Order: sequence, then structure tokens, then C-alpha cells
Amino acid sequence: MKHLFVSLFVLATLLSNPAAARAEDDLWAKANSPVYKVKAGAMFGRGLLNAGSCFVDLAVQTVEKSKSGPPIAGTLTGIVSGATCTVLRAASGVIDVASFWVPGFNGIPVSRSYSDCLAVDTVVVPEPAPAPVYVQPAPVVVVQQAPAPAPVDQPREYDPTLSVKK
Repeated sequence: MKHLFVSLFVLATLLSNPAAARAEDDLWAKANSPVYKVKAGAMFGRGLLNAGSCFVDLAVQTVEKSKSGPPIAGTLTGIVSGATCTVLRAASGVIDVASFWVPGFNGIPVSRSYSDCLAVDTVVVPEPAPAPVYVQPAPVVVVQQAPAPAPVDQPREYDPTLSVKK
């Protein structure tokens, strides 16, 4: 029980930090990154955040639906949709924490908004810089010229004095 209170205190401290709030936006983008070393840590953090704050959906949606709808029907609608989003956010958090190490799997994220967990977040994922590709150099072809043909001797007249020994 003591560990639960310490964990909730640390989570509340982190969530109340303005730098952590700015980092949360980066957390969702990094969790969807195709680069493994970026994705793994961010996905684990997103999972802890979703699993630890899943109960907030129930309170936020109950209050918002009570304000916007008829007194009893709005409250009941908020409780049902809040409970549904609580379960979805908790399941998403557990899946993220359990599978952050799996390469190529970026989890099943829910919306960052507690007022509607099914809203589609448009997260721009930066493409990683392409890895340098080794291009094998073309083989060097050495072309040797054929030797020049020997000059063709012109037919000569036979000189018998050349073959005589002196």
C-alpha cells in the first residue's frame, strides 16, 4: 500500500510539472516513431501515463456530459462513456508497458484528450534520415588496343645475289 502512495505521488509530481506537460506531446510522437531506440522508451512512458491516469476519464466525461446534457441522462451518458474510456485507456497503457520492447509495434494509442478517448490524434512522425547506402563501384574495364598490324611486305623481285655466300 505504501508503494502505491509513493507511485501516485511521483506520478502526480511529474504530471503537475510544466516541462512534463510539454514533453507529453513529444511522448506520443516519439512512441509512434519507426526508430526503435526512440520508440521503446516513449512507448513505456506513454503506457505508464495512460495506466496511471485512466481514472481521470470517468470524472472528466461525467462532468462534461452532465453540463452539456439533461441532468440525469447527461450524467448517465458521461458515466458510461467515461467508464468505457477508462477501460480503453487502462488497456492501452497495459499493452504499451507489456510490449514496448517489440520492434515495429507501436501499441494501440488512445487520444491524449480525456474528454474523448476515441478522438483521432494527428501526430506527425518525422521520418528517420535514410541510412547511407553502399554503392559498389563499377568494375574498371581496361581496354587494350590490338597491336597495329605488321606492314604487309610488297612482293619483291627475287635477287639471286642476296642468297649467295660471299
